[in-house]
Formats: sequence, structure tokens, C-alpha cells
Amino acid sequence: MTMTPLTLEVENLTIDVPGRRILDAVNLTFTGGKLIALVGPNGAGKSTLLGAIAGDRHPTHGRILINGVDITKRKLVDLARERSVLVQENRISFPFTVHEVVEMGRSPWQGTEQEDNDEKVIDKAIEIADVGHLRTRNFQSLSGGEKARAAFARVLAQQTPIIMLDEPTAALDIKHQEAVLKQALAEALNGKIVVVVLHDLTLAASYAHEVVVVDRGHVVAQGVPADVMTSQRLTDIYQYPISVFTHPETGELIILPQRACPPLSTRSPHTEKDTK
Repeated sequence: MTMTPLTLEVENLTIDVPGRRILDAVNLTFTGGKLIALVGPNGAGKSTLLGAIAGDRHPTHGRILINGVDITKRKLVDLARERSVLVQENRISFPFTVHEVVEMGRSPWQGTEQEDNDEKVIDKAIEIADVGHLRTRNFQSLSGGEKARAAFARVLAQQTPIIMLDEPTAALDIKHQEAVLKQALAEALNGKIVVVVLHDLTLAASYAHEVVVVDRGHVVAQGVPADVMTSQRLTDIYQYPISVFTHPETGELIILPQRACPPLSTRSPHTEKDTK
């Protein structure tokens, strides 16, 4: 698999649905070796953008290029060898085991030399995603977080140079949120393009090389987190007051909503009179 040069280009991407324009003339260029976070409020167009890049959403106008070639000109099997996708909802109708779900990630490599490595790759992906103890479990019986980790293992097993993750941390506890994004970053540092939709802005700032801010179908900013994720911009985009701090020890950005919570001392039920 050739990892360099690797480019992913979005040219004048526009997507319309009846009565609404979801994306409007979006232009982006991503290169290998970077983790890119897509952030923005609900309905901004992030998942639609990711789906279009993956080839799962057909644009009204524009095109997506991988190494200069329009993805619509590629065979489906070739596209499956170039990009892997983790969707928000992991729906599987049949009673597959976790091992079988992860094994699905190897399907594009059937009949190639890569097929010889299937079991080794599957075992490694299962180990990284921390689902070894779930290997024989029915996927449908898993919790939301367990399903997310099993689906992430499938993406890893596919071994593509472009990885797309739509809210991969949404159902996970803190330990597994960090583990998934650490692995996503490791994949990027290995030369891949990793595009991740995230709602947790602090996680995006901590792990992404670049942040793309999407609002109402437009890319309103793209760049390194410290330049893009300012208090004023985020407050304007999310229509809610947001503060951005720098951690005094690590230098990481900490992004928090400004909350007007009452002091802890006044929240104790023992300090309130029973009005019933």
C-alpha cells in the first residue's frame, strides 16, 4: 500500500436536500500525517461532509479527489481499500459476533496478498480497541460503548490510508475516549489522513493537528487549534458563551461553556426548606 504522497481534496462541494442547502461550496485539502477534527454545532453539516468525503453522500455540485483522482471514478473495492468509515450509529441486523464484525473490515482485501495477514490484523485491532473479552459476544447484545469500540476495531482492521470517524467518542467513558483518539493520532502520525467529527472541543484541541469549524454548511475556519478555537469564534458559532484557557502545565487548550451554576454550598438538599 502506497502511503505517500497522500492527499484528499474537497472541491466546491455543495449538497442540497429538498428545501435546504446542507453544504455550500466547501473547499478543503488534507494531507497525510495529520489528524483533522471537524467541529461545529448540531446541523452544521459535519456528518454530511464526512459522508461526502467517504463517497456515501452524492454531491449536488463539486467533487472529492484522492491523490488527484475523483472518487466516483474508482471501483467500490478500490475505494474500500483507500478509506474506512466509522458511522455514528452501528446497526447490524444479523447476530454476528464481535470477531465476525471486526473480520468484515478485511473484506476489501480478499484475493490479495494482504489476505494472508487477516487473523494477525484482526487480533491486533481487537486488542487495540479493548474488545478481546467480547470476541465471542453477539454484537447486538453489547452496550453502546462496546459497539462503538468493536466498530472501531473493524475500521482498524481495514487498514486504509484514510480513516474517517464520526463521533467515535460519543458513547465511550473517559478511558476509552482517550484510547480511541490516541490510536487515531498514532494512525495519523504513521502517514495516514484521519478525519474525525467531534463535539468535545477540548478533545479536538488536544488531539487534532488541524481543526475545521463548520457552521450552517460553510467552513468558517481551518487551522491549528490555538488559532482557530478562540473564545469569540466559538461563542459566535455555538451561540453560547464559551471560555478558552491554556493549561498551566501542559499548554493544552481547555474549552468550557460559561456556566452560571449556584455555589456548591447552596446546592445541598439539607440547606433547602421543604415547601411541600
